[in-house]
Amino acid sequence: VVESGQSPSPPSQSRGLSVQQTSPACGDAQVVKKLENIHKMLKPAGVFVKSLAELYLKTYGESLDLDALPYLQARTDCFNLEETIPGRVIVCPVAGASFKKEFNNNNTYSSSSSSGGSKEVTASPASSASGDSKPLPQDSGGDARLQLLEKGSELEVIFSYAYSSVEVYFQLALSEDIIYEIEEVLNNMCSSPAPSDWTMPKLEDLVAASYQSGWYRAQICDIDPPKVKVYFIDYGNTETVDFSELRPLPQEEVTQMTPPLALRCSLAPSQARFFGEDIHAQLEELAAANPVLRAVVLDNSDDCIVELQLQDGTPVVPKSVPDSPKVKQEQ
Repeated sequence: VVESGQSPSPPSQSRGLSVQQTSPACGDAQVVKKLENIHKMLKPAGVFVKSLAELYLKTYGESLDLDALPYLQARTDCFNLEETIPGRVIVCPVAGASFKKEFNNNNTYSSSSSSGGSKEVTASPASSASGDSKPLPQDSGGDARLQLLEKGSELEVIFSYAYSSVEVYFQLALSEDIIYEIEEVLNNMCSSPAPSDWTMPKLEDLVAASYQSGWYRAQICDIDPPKVKVYFIDYGNTETVDFSELRPLPQEEVTQMTPPLALRCSLAPSQARFFGEDIHAQLEELAAANPVLRAVVLDNSDDCIVELQLQDGTPVVPKSVPDSPKVKQEQ
């Protein structure tokens, strides 16, 4: 569950989570049935709580009529992505969870997990392999990986950038709204001249950087005045810009508290062989016709290796397959 309006919480120390909630109008058996139905329709990448009622109606043909969040907190992964964004709560399934429960004499709800309690993790979708919350400059960009996903997990993604078959960047489709919100804040607040006391930032500082007529969150990778190399933490590409194209990162919650949204992964070798040195153009062409792709996680140990699929499960291949594809391989 990704909750807004709360500070990121560390992993839970209590494995017997008790949730207090006023008894709903519907009967006990109905609540259990609806919660079990919700758990069945959750995707590994999560579902926004604000979308649950609509999704439930489409899936089961009946209205939800239940404030499900307090009940789901003991049966789902808990991730805190950002703060003060109304309705931005994402529910992710936990294997083997059930909703056995009972109401006590005070009409409050108590629940204990069949899987040993709740699991709470501070999410960092673009974390490095070492668990850092910021992407560290490496090669063409930060070492962002798909974290907290088991082998076989499937998630909906939007193609962002590619340097090679072993360095491809995506954004979760669920992140689209927050990306628009970040960019709206940056474009509104960074278009004016920089403050008079604005000085050259340091390596690894987070800033706002202008690129192709827009403002984006970026991290300083290298400094060669007046030029600065930056890594765009929500997209994955690295560019060299002039110092005049930098601004202090606005202190808004959405720009300061939202983790990097670019997800770095490698294509499976069986798929990578179809892509050549122009892999970025090939994937960009595919994305133009298929804005939302499916990424199936094949391995998430050292590198996050995925197979890209269309929404119908068909593996993605470029429209033009090179005769002798040259695929960059990490040593």
